Amino acid sequence: MGLNMEIIWTRDLESKSYAEGLRLRKEVFVKEQKVPAEEEVDEFEKDCYHLSIYDGEEAAATGRILPKSGEKVKFGRVAVAKEKRGTGLGKLVMEEMEKKTRELGYKKIILGGQLSAVPFYEKLGYTPYGDIFLDGGIEHRMMKKDLREE
Repeated sequence: MGLNMEIIWTRDLESKSYAEGLRLRKEVFVKEQKVPAEEEVDEFEKDCYHLSIYDGEEAAATGRILPKSGEKVKFGRVAVAKEKRGTGLGKLVMEEMEKKTRELGYKKIILGGQLSAVPFYEKLGYTPYGDIFLDGGIEHRMMKKDLREE
């Protein structure tokens, strides 16, 4: 990871950082993983906190936090640029999202992790639950983490 990392949070769907994060999501999910484009942007975009992590001029990693009922949030749309994978950026995204979750006063996190990413999330303290399900044509498993247990 470069020394000029920049971490930007936004809720403004007109902002440059949101547009950059969305560009990266489309690159990873729609182009690379063949998720239908109409499924990538959903009705929850306006309710989320959107994270873009820059390593240079372009967003290299992204994710979003969707507040749910009570103490719970749902992490989603976590993506790292292909050329930046294996550099620790995915872990940084998750750490920044957990930090923001704490700042917002939430205690529980859920996420739908792609089956291939379940071991990654487990290393970060997430526990799988429920049955395997399809999302965007890709097998997923729900995962959870209680920030009070740390």
